[in-house]
Amino acid sequence: MNLTIVVTGAVSSAFMPYWANWIRMQRPDIATHYLLTPSAEKFVSADAIRTVSGGDVDTDSWQGLTDPLHVTLGDWMDAMVVYPCTLNYFSRLALGVVDSPSLLAHACTDIPVVVAPSLPPGAYENEPYRMHRAALEDRDDVLIVEPTPTRSASSPRPAYGAAPMPDCIQRIDAA
Repeated sequence: MNLTIVVTGAVSSAFMPYWANWIRMQRPDIATHYLLTPSAEKFVSADAIRTVSGGDVDTDSWQGLTDPLHVTLGDWMDAMVVYPCTLNYFSRLALGVVDSPSLLAHACTDIPVVVAPSLPPGAYENEPYRMHRAALEDRDDVLIVEPTPTRSASSPRPAYGAAPMPDCIQRIDAA
């Protein structure tokens, strides 16, 4: 399977090298291409992911692109995982915004996308998340993996983190 993994700017993206290594070791049948949003690059480097994954790594941005990455990915990938998925990316996906290579690549295919929300304190219970979640649940091509209660890195209030990567891969396998 050819899998594009979009890494967004939640603080838990710092753990992506662990999950990239897990995929490489546990699922050698999966070829990966990672896209890091500019905000994810605050927490994890492309070099760290590239070193442990054996896959390609690009920035999910139009800046500096010389080829149509969205077309290349659209032709190559069998599925996409957004991990961890910030509320910003989640909202853009729900609204059909196509302002990055990953969002446009997905919009131009019928492949499944598995979304693992990672939400700041208060977001899970409030209207923006609920509204966008309902919109995504109505789509046949989007699978949401339920976020797990966790501790916020910067607040005493509870937050919700991305489910473990194996749960996401399992959803793709079942699709």
